[in-house]
Parts: sequence; C-alpha cells; structure tokens
Amino acid sequence: MLLTSGLLSIPSLANPITLRVSSGANSHTVSGNGSTPISFAGPVGPFVANVTVGNTQPFLTAPDLLNLLSIDAKTKNCFGSCSLLVALTATNFTQPVSFFKSTLLGTATSLRAAPLFSFSTYLSPTNTPFGQNILLGSCSGRFFVVNCMSTKAAFSGGLYSLTIALSIDAAPNSSINVDSDISAVPEPASMALLGFGLLSGALMLKQRAMHK
Repeated sequence: MLLTSGLLSIPSLANPITLRVSSGANSHTVSGNGSTPISFAGPVGPFVANVTVGNTQPFLTAPDLLNLLSIDAKTKNCFGSCSLLVALTATNFTQPVSFFKSTLLGTATSLRAAPLFSFSTYLSPTNTPFGQNILLGSCSGRFFVVNCMSTKAAFSGGLYSLTIALSIDAAPNSSINVDSDISAVPEPASMALLGFGLLSGALMLKQRAMHK
C-alpha cells in the first residue's frame, strides 16, 4: 500500500491560480492560491447565466493538474453569435511530467446551429501566467456533444505554468456545459510498479485470509 500511495501522489505546493471570463468588453478575473477552488458566477455580456470553476493542486490530486468547469452558460439575444472566452492558468508547477493529457467534455442545446468551440492547452517553461509557449493539445468545431482528448510529450523541468483556453460562439437561447482538464499520463515503468504494488497487496490479503 505504501508503494501504491507513493506512485499516485505527486508532491506539490499550492499553485497560484487565475480564472479569466470575458465576452466583448465585459471581463472578470478571479485569483486564488490553489488550495481551494476559485469561481465566477453571473452574467457576462450576452451570457445571462454562467458558473465557471477552476481547480488546481493541491486541491486536485494526481494525476489531475488543472481543471476548468463552465456550467450552464446561457445566452440571450445578441447580434449574430454570442462569444464567451474562458482562460484558466496556474503557476509554480515543479513535478516532472513526461506526457500531458488534455481533455474536453461538453454538451450544448440550441434552437439554431450547434455552438462553435475552440479548446487549447499550453505549458510555459518560463512559468508565465497564461503563457502559450508550448501547445499541449487542441480541438475545435461545432458541437452538441463533444469528447476530445490528446496527449503530448513536453518538457517540464523546473518551474512551469499550465493554461486552459476555451472560446465558445453560440446562437441566442443556447445553453452550454463543459468540463476540461490537463492531467499527467503515468509512464509505463510507473504503471508496471503500480501493478506490482497492487498485486503484492492482493497476495498479502489472500495470505491473511488463509491463516484465519
């Protein structure tokens, strides 16, 4: 059990985190130290309702590094399309990660065309908030239901920052829910050790049961 715990835990201090929600000239910024979620709730431009939540370590546990939720974003009347830009960044990551996984899940309802979205994740080896030095993953298109995922090897030595950027263009009277995430992908060697640890634990439990 000690072996398993060590592999699943990635030591991390609190990571300063900043959430930015904007639409046209309307912009809101919320910051925190990573120990608790940060959120914005309220109207943003043509979006009459929106609840956006950002999380990072140490509130998140490994392998999750950065998570962005946008819940029940609703549009009202607007000319053409209603645009919402959401960006979440966290700095001061130090743990080495060989592969990063970027994931976007979402659903939408609309009386017109499906909303157009663009999703990107970034790593900044200079530890810059909202830095876009290295693209980790991206996907875009119109959706009513979206599920996209990508993995990428990237340098992560020393201090670095991670950023999730999401833009949504929706018709009036639309509703959107999205869940996006950057996480660490365990290396094959770590997975093998984890499997060995789980097997050892199972054998110990079996032996104890046999001796009862």
